[in-house]
Amino acid sequence: MAGTNVQTYAIADPGVRRLDEIGTLQLPPDECDIGITVSASLEMTAAGGHETFFARPLRRPGFTLVELLVVIAIIGVLVALLLPAVQAAREAARRSTCLNSLRQVALAMQNYHDVLDGFPPGATVNDGLSWNVFILPYIEQQPLFDRFAIDDGTDFRGANKLEHGINRIDTFLCPSATTLFARHGSSTLRGGVQTYTSHYYGIMGPKGTDATGQTYAVEDPNPRQNGGFASQGVLRRDHSTNMREITSGTTNTFLVGEIAHPTIFVISASTHDADFAGGDGSCWIRGIGFGVNPRAAAGMSASKNVVDGINLVPGLFNDQTFSSLHPGGAHFARCDASASFVSEDLDIFTYRELANRGEFAEDATGARPR
Repeated sequence: MAGTNVQTYAIADPGVRRLDEIGTLQLPPDECDIGITVSASLEMTAAGGHETFFARPLRRPGFTLVELLVVIAIIGVLVALLLPAVQAAREAARRSTCLNSLRQVALAMQNYHDVLDGFPPGATVNDGLSWNVFILPYIEQQPLFDRFAIDDGTDFRGANKLEHGINRIDTFLCPSATTLFARHGSSTLRGGVQTYTSHYYGIMGPKGTDATGQTYAVEDPNPRQNGGFASQGVLRRDHSTNMREITSGTTNTFLVGEIAHPTIFVISASTHDADFAGGDGSCWIRGIGFGVNPRAAAGMSASKNVVDGINLVPGLFNDQTFSSLHPGGAHFARCDASASFVSEDLDIFTYRELANRGEFAEDATGARPR
């Protein structure tokens, strides 16, 4: 109103004696005989000889609830945008590590070939061991190799064999795979102790027909309904392949491939095994299993036939498909020690030929074409 004298008093005004627990401002008696409740500042209006005090709330710095929610929403959007990029970068690093491991395996096999004039057999029936065991000296694991019982006439579960599967060999493992331990019952030690698996498997050779309809050679086509043993690859049962036998060229012939995708495969024509989440569920030591008669050996763990395309649902135990958790395909190493990513969309006949070291397929009558 007109003639109104307005004065503002802060809490820290010298005239303020104290602010009690409920926020009552006490003024000296000679200035005012009333008390008021304030939050921060005080406005006094003199009118009609009376002093009236009005409390004015102090605006403190800070975020309102709406502003805080907006900030949280923006942060959430940024995280959602960045997370796929971070995951892609991590997968790229894992793929690089996997590819490097396969190169190390292929180089070890070449060193084995230089010393012993041939690649290691995929597996040997007389002791049931895998090629993984035979290349240990060439991946800086000589002390471990020296503890194995080689060529002793017992299968891979014999003394000084499977027990060494508790040793983790990172060169045999894909970092993208979800399972490191073997789940197959044949690879479990007494007391339920688990052994380590491998995600890299040898190429026994192609199985089925080529682009002209001719059939690839297979030994023991389906022993105990496991799928038989392809014989036109490099890492075969009981056979060491020399470079001279690879007439397709070492650059054009697969040596080792990746099996690391969670799969369910067929043990027999009527039995489906559980999800082994990488490989065929066996320990890296297991090459091939056999019973009383070693020649009746049927389940080939160390190497597989190339029958179906990459990342497809696998068939019999020996026909398990090569696969990975890397999107779109799997890694393969070739006989020249190179390694690369192979697309799952590769033509099936081209894929089978890459598993063929150079021999001709058979025609429908079983005769080799000239």
